[in-house]
Amino acid sequence: MIECSNLSKSYGKVKALDNVSFRLKKGLSLVVGPNGSGKTTLIKILSKLTFPDSGEILVLGKKLEEIKPNEITFAFEKTVFYPRIKVGEYLKTLSEVRGCNNVEEVIEKFELKQILNKRFSQLSQGFKRRFLVATAFIGNPKVIILDEPFSNVDISAKNLLTQVLEEESKK
Repeated sequence: MIECSNLSKSYGKVKALDNVSFRLKKGLSLVVGPNGSGKTTLIKILSKLTFPDSGEILVLGKKLEEIKPNEITFAFEKTVFYPRIKVGEYLKTLSEVRGCNNVEEVIEKFELKQILNKRFSQLSQGFKRRFLVATAFIGNPKVIILDEPFSNVDISAKNLLTQVLEEESKK
């Protein structure tokens, strides 16, 4: 699914990634490490928000530049959202952009029905996180990257997210 070879990225004198190579197969994979170890930098490179200084990335057997936006999706840890966006409207629009309407399935999976008519600014931190993770599943992408999916969620939401991730990894 994802293969990185000799990936390096520096910010000035700080080496965020230094000659990193790995291969992730289909299924659920976790990238773990201490704070400052380069996990978020890796995600930013995969999402094309920044570029590596050197190395190569293949996703689904293609160079990263060739990947279509609906093939790989992301839920970032820190996301700036327009506060007036309504949850349900955003999910619907996102499905149109990604060319696959699986909104009802995602709403059910992530138990979002009660917040569909709410604006992003009206959501608790836990529901904001659950909504943001759910957006990554809209459009049935082939690869989903989640940065800190459990931050700011209570134990029941963490259990729900864990269950969804386990189910999705079996597909």
